[in-house]
Amino acid sequence: MPKISLSDFADVLIKERALGNYFVSGLIIRKDDNVQTIKETSSQLPENIIVEISEKSDDSEIISGFKSAFENKKWILVSLKDGHLSPLWREQLTRLRDSNSIFIQGETAETTFYAEQPEETRIAVVVDEKNIKDINYSEFLNLFRPITEI
Repeated sequence: MPKISLSDFADVLIKERALGNYFVSGLIIRKDDNVQTIKETSSQLPENIIVEISEKSDDSEIISGFKSAFENKKWILVSLKDGHLSPLWREQLTRLRDSNSIFIQGETAETTFYAEQPEETRIAVVVDEKNIKDINYSEFLNLFRPITEI
C-alpha cells in the first residue's frame, strides 16, 4: 500500500470520524517548540484529561494508560514517532476496531483488564512534526477500521 501524506491522513481521519467509521477522534501535530496543532471533528482536546501511550511504552504503562482512559473517560493519545507500535498496543487497537472493547490478560488480577470503550473516551493520533514523512499512515489507518467494514 503506498504512503499517503499527513494532510491526506488528517483529512481521512476527520471525514471518517464524522461518518462514525473510525475510532480516531483527532490528529495532533507536536512541534519542537511544544506547540500542538489539533485537528479534531467535534471538540478541542481537553488538556488535563489525557492518557498518552507511545511506541516506547512498556506493557505495564500501556495497561495503566488504557485503564485510566477507560475508567476516567479520558483521551488516549497514540504517539507515532516511527510508526512502530508494540504488539500489545497493536493488539488492543485491533480489538477496539473489532469489538469496541479491550482485554488485557495480565499476570495477576490487578493487571488483567477488560472494558468497553465509553462514548466519552476518544483516541487521537500524535505525530512529531519532524517525523511526519517517515510514517506510513495508510498502514496505520488499517488499525482503525471497524468490523462492519470487513
